[in-house]
Amino acid sequence: MKRDTLIIGKLIIFLITVLSFAAVILLGNKFYDFNSDSLIVYVIFAVMGVFLGSFIDTLFHEGFHLLFGKFAGMKFQSITLGFFTVYRSGKRIKISSTGGKEYAGCCSMIFKNPDNIAKKYIIHTLGGLIGTFVHLMFCVSVVVFPHAFGMYCYAFFAFGLPIALYMLLFNGIPMKAQGMSTDAGVILGLAKKDASAIVSIAIMQLQSMVFSGMRPSEIDEKHYFSVPVLPEDDSNFGILLNWRYLYYLD
Repeated sequence: MKRDTLIIGKLIIFLITVLSFAAVILLGNKFYDFNSDSLIVYVIFAVMGVFLGSFIDTLFHEGFHLLFGKFAGMKFQSITLGFFTVYRSGKRIKISSTGGKEYAGCCSMIFKNPDNIAKKYIIHTLGGLIGTFVHLMFCVSVVVFPHAFGMYCYAFFAFGLPIALYMLLFNGIPMKAQGMSTDAGVILGLAKKDASAIVSIAIMQLQSMVFSGMRPSEIDEKHYFSVPVLPEDDSNFGILLNWRYLYYLD
């Protein structure tokens, strides 16, 4: 996606998100009658709902990445949710704080074998989009059936709708941000077999072979060098470079 198109796309996503936020506010005002006390509590719940919506969306998005990855034959390594990371250390599962310096969410998994990685990785990636869609549909149900949930439940969950909508649109449009592709960008790249996607498959094959017990030097050098040359601002450029260092050091 060209730079100008990317900027316009992000602007459209932002405007849609703002409009959905305004719609949730206006519909809440229409559905419920507030007095001074209930309005204060409603606003507090709404503010909490925005932060809760962000966490729930991250949980659904990364959680579905994990579930679909397990279905595709991947092994769990770590999952980051906001301020903490759950990760595998040997045969134990541990938790550590990110200090708020990591991504809002990230799911790291390794393929148990290098066969059909492209198709399996599409399944893993698609899981995140489905997870966000599930969260969005729950928020939509709260807005569509407000009296079934009540005033404070509406405030607590309906304000997650703009968050879920933003994340679905952002990840559902093929584009790159800071050298990394969105979920739709990954899927499209794998389908089109573009340079970055080919390198990412090679990296995952290397991970899989090392996971199976091979040393980096025992892996055929074609997996390190018979791949397209990437620009330095592509995230896979640095990852592949590290693997080449491991090959030579080993």
